[in-house]
Amino acid sequence: MNAHSFRVLIFGRDQDALLTLQHVFKNAGLDITITWDEADTRKWARTMQFDVSLLCDCPPGLMAESLRHELGNKPRCQLIVLVASRGEIEHFGRLGFAVIDKRDPVRVLEQVQQCTYAAAA
Repeated sequence: MNAHSFRVLIFGRDQDALLTLQHVFKNAGLDITITWDEADTRKWARTMQFDVSLLCDCPPGLMAESLRHELGNKPRCQLIVLVASRGEIEHFGRLGFAVIDKRDPVRVLEQVQQCTYAAAA
């Protein structure tokens, strides 16, 4: 799978963090959509095909669980939760989510690419 074909949706509440991620992902050649609006996130998740959906700064489990349910009929889309604390890593890990530490945008990109390549194999 070519990195240019990846479509990534990122939802988060911190606009500065989203813009930083957008910049890093676009520089890597990925097709990225960012939003800080929950309704837009749900609409795009239902109507567009993304390879990866990243959730950042979401309420523990609430948004992630409901979005996982909505994406259930789109097996190609991988849902990853971006977190900043050990407690969040453990919480979302217990819920069965793929989890990435969000504090380093370049590392987020690397891990998203690894997850996506592994899913495509």
